[in-house]
Amino acid sequence: MYQVIIFDWEGTLSDCDHLLPGAFTCVSALHKAGYRLAVATNKSARSLAHDLKHTGLEGFFEITRSADQTFPKPHPQMLEEILVYFQV
Repeated sequence: MYQVIIFDWEGTLSDCDHLLPGAFTCVSALHKAGYRLAVATNKSARSLAHDLKHTGLEGFFEITRSADQTFPKPHPQMLEEILVYFQV
């Protein structure tokens, strides 16, 4: 069984300006339980890095992919790159 979770950023963990209620607790608990975490978002890499630092989630995700690194969603490339990274 794989223990990999790929999150979207906006609408899943954040409402653009703040973390959604329970998001930090959820991500922290999953990380502590040994899940390998990633983010795939249509935000820019710079904007995502800022948000991760600002929210305290910076160290929880092994890999992130954003629209300025690969084709944006719904194209599957960023998800495929994350799956390759995790060897899934």
